Amino acid sequence: GSETGPVEMASIGTLAQIVDWDARDDGMLGIVARGGGRFTLETSWRRKDGLNIGRISVLPDDETAPLPAEWRPFAALLRRILSRLESQYHWSDDDFAEAGWVGCRFAEALPLPLAQKQVLLEMTNPLERLRMLRPLVEAVRRKE
Repeated sequence: GSETGPVEMASIGTLAQIVDWDARDDGMLGIVARGGGRFTLETSWRRKDGLNIGRISVLPDDETAPLPAEWRPFAALLRRILSRLESQYHWSDDDFAEAGWVGCRFAEALPLPLAQKQVLLEMTNPLERLRMLRPLVEAVRRKE
């Protein structure tokens, strides 16, 4: 809507499925969405009513890699962070052993500018994403 200002779309995004919604007392719509795979935006246009429409291509899943031993303390920190946001995240113990999952959750959870989050989440190499996150995660870790 007009209250959010102009929309800038990125060329890579995440599929999302609305799994629940409710009308709130303040007139807002509460939505619960579950993220899926990534896609690239092939083309987009804006309808006369202001709705943005696009055609996408689904991207292959990221490379998988075990979490290197040097990152295990960061995975423990991530577990503490996510436990505070428990209603928003669902995970298994195995997720914390996968470098891509740990890196993407840090990119989501850290208070970073949206442009920086976008760069991190567009990366396909999970170990490179962790290397880029290292100084940001260490800053949060020092505050813990």
